[in-house]
Amino acid sequence: MASKQQITLIHVARSQLGLDDELYRQVLANLCSGKTSSKQLTIEQADAVLEHFKTRGFKPTVKQAVNDRRMSPKAGSGKVAEVDKIRAIWITMSQQGFVRDSSETALDKWVAKVTGVAHVGWLKTNSAAQALEALKKWHTREMEQALAPHWGAFAQSRLYITLGDYRRLGRAVHGGRWYEALCALYSKHQEAK
Repeated sequence: MASKQQITLIHVARSQLGLDDELYRQVLANLCSGKTSSKQLTIEQADAVLEHFKTRGFKPTVKQAVNDRRMSPKAGSGKVAEVDKIRAIWITMSQQGFVRDSSETALDKWVAKVTGVAHVGWLKTNSAAQALEALKKWHTREMEQALAPHWGAFAQSRLYITLGDYRRLGRAVHGGRWYEALCALYSKHQEAK
């Protein structure tokens, strides 16, 4: 059977060439052993019909996304809750200057590199958790690097913890919520600038 893409192209060609229903079905019947519907065609027959339409002036076009960048959909559209968190952190990292491209396309490339899954929306629970943790670790490294020159000033404020303390104590700092604490500290630092 012809693919959905082939059937769609045949109908686009029919429209582009201005063929009425009777003429369209006659062309199909002549080229495809009496078949009068594109859904009845084999892959080879659909290719033959498309080639015939191309000789008659059909020019298939592929619509490209603007700059080939897909933007993230609304929150809550992911199958797995972690996917929304991944998208939110990705956009935050872009706003903070840690990621150059905040588009969904760029996120998909990163997710594919980390998990082997081609699209962030296709992540299952385990691979989504893997991607989320990797993204949080990357974000943590970037924030720590950006804040490193300011740790002394933080030590004299109410948010007393040094980078050395964190590395020595590990995830026990802030009840295992170092990432959230670091995000809050980074936001306060950005506001103070």
